Amino acid sequence: MPLPVFGAAIGGIAVVLAKYLVPYIITRVVISLGLTLLTFVGVDLLTDYIVSQVRGASGNIGADLVSILALAGAFDWLEIVLAALVASANIRSLRGTFKSLSFLVGS
Repeated sequence: MPLPVFGAAIGGIAVVLAKYLVPYIITRVVISLGLTLLTFVGVDLLTDYIVSQVRGASGNIGADLVSILALAGAFDWLEIVLAALVASANIRSLRGTFKSLSFLVGS
């Protein structure tokens, strides 16, 4: 029967593919997700720095104006806009990650 010969051939090919292809795929996934995480952390640190600089610089203007800005929600608005920019950067980074992993789909 040719079935055991066919099974042995497929098993040998599967072992060779697992030996060389699986570490390559794992490496690509880890590098891509690592770059995405690095982008997220870097942009988050940048936005925290910007918010702290704006809050620090607002100490130079009058206390009444700072109170009016805080009451109007200017600082909250700034944090919301910067959070949206962080989300946008993360989505772009993840999109790039998925494009770089598109070899898994067969493109």
